[in-house]
Amino acid sequence: MTYLEGTILDVVCILLGTAISFVPFCRRLLALSGFAQLALGAGCIVAGLWWAWFKSGTSFLETAVNFLVVLGSLVIGRILGRLVGIQRLSNRLGASARRWFESVPQDTVRRRSVGFKTAIIVFCVSPMAVFGPVAEGACEWKLPMIFKSIMDGFAALGFGVTYGWVIALACFALFPWQGTIALLSYELALSLESTAVIQVFNVTCGLLLCFSGVVVLGIRRVELANFLPALVIAPLARLLIG
Repeated sequence: MTYLEGTILDVVCILLGTAISFVPFCRRLLALSGFAQLALGAGCIVAGLWWAWFKSGTSFLETAVNFLVVLGSLVIGRILGRLVGIQRLSNRLGASARRWFESVPQDTVRRRSVGFKTAIIVFCVSPMAVFGPVAEGACEWKLPMIFKSIMDGFAALGFGVTYGWVIALACFALFPWQGTIALLSYELALSLESTAVIQVFNVTCGLLLCFSGVVVLGIRRVELANFLPALVIAPLARLLIG
């Protein structure tokens, strides 16, 4: 089950980050979070563009068709995402998590409850928690999940200092969520048996990872969640084209 390796790594990084948060000396690793964010953002952009280009086709015509399909799907997906309000929902959940983190309850039980909900939102609701497993399941590309695992590990370290061991419990929601997406993507890729569809998945996931890098570095505000419908639209469009 190689399509679950990225999710397993994500769980391990979250557990490790939570465990390290209990060691006072190791908490100094939080000082590296800024450098890690810079490195991961740049890595996302470079790796995303590389994968989208070199895995897009074996000929110029094939590459051009696949890019046109994906770009059209991203435009349509963004329109659908705005109509449905995917980014608005993601922003509201993120704002809630931020408020909870900034005003930590003194009551232990309530603090653990807030910490658990915050961790689930941060680890499971981000766009990378969707297209990362898709990339691993459909394209056998693990790099998005590796980037996500590192970011989640640092987040778990920061949350663990504030909320304690309850952050680790978010893995019970993370694993079935990402694992199910990866499994469905893997089975879909097997059932289609279409090289062109896999190439379209490659381009879509590569560009989404590149967009993620832009967001992480703060270069420009990108409504990343609104592009997620393109993960469905692009392969369907490529199947129709043939």
